Amino acid sequence: MDWVTDWVERKKMFGSIRLIFTVMIISSLAGAGVYVMKLRADNATLKANQIKLEQAVDSQQKVIEQQKKDFEDIMKANKEINQLVNTLKKEFNDLDQRLTRKTET
Repeated sequence: MDWVTDWVERKKMFGSIRLIFTVMIISSLAGAGVYVMKLRADNATLKANQIKLEQAVDSQQKVIEQQKKDFEDIMKANKEINQLVNTLKKEFNDLDQRLTRKTET
């Protein structure tokens, strides 16, 4: 009967070890499932952030293009004003010379 008692004791011991391994495997699978769900949520958040960043970049590029156009328009207007000022200076000098000649004679 000793061998039966030994067999029962071994079966209990191996049953406990099997139970521990089963619990460990189930816990590992559950943990892996939770981790995968977290990764999916993080991935969705990252995709939403990427879309927002791309929209912001497009918006900023439009602003930069508008600023370049405005700068070119300002430079063109400045050039026209400088030409007008130079023309007015020349006309003023011509008029001044004419008036100076008439007063001298």
